[in-house]
Amino acid sequence: MNIKIGADELIYHLRKNDKCKDIDDITLGNKIAKFFKVTFGEESFIQKDVPSYWCDNNHTINDYFKNKKLPLTSQLYEINIENICQVYRTIETWQ
Repeated sequence: MNIKIGADELIYHLRKNDKCKDIDDITLGNKIAKFFKVTFGEESFIQKDVPSYWCDNNHTINDYFKNKKLPLTSQLYEINIENICQVYRTIETWQ
């Protein structure tokens, strides 16, 4: 079974776990893209500039999350669900 995962989800995971604090979203997104291309091949890439869906009960994206250093758009990938642990194990090693 394949799942879709956005670079925004991975960036959010890294940010909330205090990883890659000194890397901006664009650089981090490029690092994620390179990882997916090398590890899962070109076919893992689906689309770029897909809107990120951050929400909060009382705020909109523009009011709240743009100040949290989270991307408003990102690249979308599709991988076999069995590879999701490999993705998170890899990004957890990034500084």
